Amino acid sequence: MPKFFYKAIDKSGKVFQGYFDGDLEDDVLSFIDSQGLIPISVNPASSINLKDLTSKFNRIAKKELVLFSTQLGTMLRAGLPLTRSLRAIMAQVKNKKFKLALEEITNAIERGRTFYNSLALFPEFFDEIYVATIQIGEISGNLPDILFKLAENLEKEEDLRSKIKNATLYPKMVIGAIVIAIIILIAFVIPRFADLYRGFKTELPLPTRILIALSGYFATYWYVLVLIFSGLVILYLLLKNTKRGREIYDPLILKIPIIGDISVKIIMVRFSRFFSLLFSSGVVVTNILDLLQKVMGNVLYEKKISNIKNDILSGQSLGEAISRTGIFTPLTLEMINVGEETGSLDEMLKKVSEFYESELDYTIKNLTSMIEPILLIFIFAMVLFLALSVFLPMWDMVKFVGK
Repeated sequence: MPKFFYKAIDKSGKVFQGYFDGDLEDDVLSFIDSQGLIPISVNPASSINLKDLTSKFNRIAKKELVLFSTQLGTMLRAGLPLTRSLRAIMAQVKNKKFKLALEEITNAIERGRTFYNSLALFPEFFDEIYVATIQIGEISGNLPDILFKLAENLEKEEDLRSKIKNATLYPKMVIGAIVIAIIILIAFVIPRFADLYRGFKTELPLPTRILIALSGYFATYWYVLVLIFSGLVILYLLLKNTKRGREIYDPLILKIPIIGDISVKIIMVRFSRFFSLLFSSGVVVTNILDLLQKVMGNVLYEKKISNIKNDILSGQSLGEAISRTGIFTPLTLEMINVGEETGSLDEMLKKVSEFYESELDYTIKNLTSMIEPILLIFIFAMVLFLALSVFLPMWDMVKFVGK
């Protein structure tokens, strides 16, 4: 069993971590040095489990990162030193874990480490695109402008996420209310009616028989339903969070009407926005593609971006490589070709992101109106079925009493 857990970075700031089976800490340090890495920390394997398991919960909200980037950019543009600016921001931060991270980052800078390398020590707060962009800004001496660009991109990303969340809130609430109502009816209301209906000497209507049968099944085999629901939740989590699951789930999402269209537009926005930001900052195209693979959010596009990189390395232009994938929109492809021909690739991609942001805004605003007819049909069908199930026997009862 491994005895040590180590974290290290390379010269570009990329973080590496893993286990090492050795008797002495010096053996781990020698191994890290042999890999050309700079050690960050070496701990006994048994002592890091809880920290590593909870590190993914140590993230901060995007709006906090936007505020951090904007404040830091403003202070640096005003002429304040980096460490002083960080300490000033640190005094205002309410998130304790982020505050401790900023303190460690400031201390690392004061010990001689670069800003981007210091940020890379905390990947739970600063992802690889953020670190890579800061690296370009630090090397080029244009850090304030880079921070403002990062803040703008992060703000747009958060705004998009918020719009989608708000647009889907109404359908979720309606469907949830219907499901709860059906469960209450089947579990508590229908059994009482069933006792009353058993006194009838006539055959019950089909909807009533179906509802009584469902009620009896739920009452007897409720644990089967719990198992089925739990299984579906686990299956969803496996599809969303495992490599094999995403290979099945991600392409399927793109084929669903409305949802697939929105997903493609989101991917186009992310691709064009981040490509424009990194390209205008001076990052090499192949390095940009490496970073973009981590933010696409869809495994199909991640694989295609890998193919694009290989085609570029073999001598093809970016436009030619993208056209071979067959999954990028015609507008994106056309604007990339124009950008390469005119030498304004970053500007063309910025226009692509602005266009699809506008398209997404329109689509999301009308999302409720697009889903509403489907919801109304579903609600009408359920209400009609429940009404017929409950009231048809009552009408028969009135006729029976009348005779």
